[in-house]
Amino acid sequence: MSSTHEALVRSYLDAINRRDFGGIGAIFADTADQEWPGSAELIHGRDAIVAVAQATPTLPRTRLLRLRSGADLTIAEWAADYGDGKIWQVASLFEFSEDKVIRKTDYFVAGAQPPEWRRGMTDVLRWPAS
Repeated sequence: MSSTHEALVRSYLDAINRRDFGGIGAIFADTADQEWPGSAELIHGRDAIVAVAQATPTLPRTRLLRLRSGADLTIAEWAADYGDGKIWQVASLFEFSEDKVIRKTDYFVAGAQPPEWRRGMTDVLRWPAS
């Protein structure tokens, strides 16, 4: 199932890039939930998930950075570029029942430079271009 789930996650991110709302909704079960803990929001049901995507003023350009799967959980780390100069780093947990997402949880943060006091103690994280 992991390879099937990974393919579905890839198709979801591709659908965002194409502004294909049918493709965005296609991976979700009718009763799926989408959670955004950072803004304390919960979206109930595939139709509502798609409606929120359609109402979003600007959908981002997505770039998959890393994908890991096991049994019924696939984790995607990806970048979201809304065209405003900030690149958001996103970690999404896709929980599957068979071949449909029943819960998706997104953790996101706008990219930032490390503070001056840490320079020299850390390396700069560089993702490979895809």
